[in-house]
Amino acid sequence: MKLFKVVAAGLLLSASYAHANPIDFLTLANISEKGFGNLASSEFSVIGTKDGNSAFAYFDSEDAGLGVCGALTSSNQCNPSSDDNVTSGEYLTFTFFQDTLLTGLFVNTNHDSSVNYFSGSEGVSLNGNKTSVTTYGSAVDYNKLVTADLFVAANDSFTLGYDDKQFYVSKMTYEKVTVPEPGTLALLGLGLAGLGLARRRKQA
Repeated sequence: MKLFKVVAAGLLLSASYAHANPIDFLTLANISEKGFGNLASSEFSVIGTKDGNSAFAYFDSEDAGLGVCGALTSSNQCNPSSDDNVTSGEYLTFTFFQDTLLTGLFVNTNHDSSVNYFSGSEGVSLNGNKTSVTTYGSAVDYNKLVTADLFVAANDSFTLGYDDKQFYVSKMTYEKVTVPEPGTLALLGLGLAGLGLARRRKQA
């Protein structure tokens, strides 16, 4: 049993994490406002839904961020222009293409003019769990939703949705989880097994 624990610990320690990758959606949106049927990079993708139907992930400028738009014009602008944040019935789904550790997820609520002070009843849902957020009037704010690292397996997803507070995703930080190749794992296992055998002989 002890040897099994040693091997398991060794396998866990052999997994490594790349440096955190920050994605500043607010800045990207300020550079170029437009919508995407599938906002994709080499490491993750984002899709939007509205009332259970396919929608667009949308970069809204003027210090906003990543939101959802139901319909686009021919130039990929939101129609109507006011329908570009995440509001009632709207969701953003993020999918990573390999095992990933989500280390930070931030939302911006500065375009929600309904309440300009903290309200514990207002929030954003992360995988169906409500998280209270604050509003600072016209100021840009980065509310951190993820306070503990969240592991997302390859090709799995997490979803953000409206829960009484309109918002944009402003920033995300994550680290890719690198697992050693099978050959490396086999060598590690043999090495640990050898240590265990040597220890038994010494005790005998």
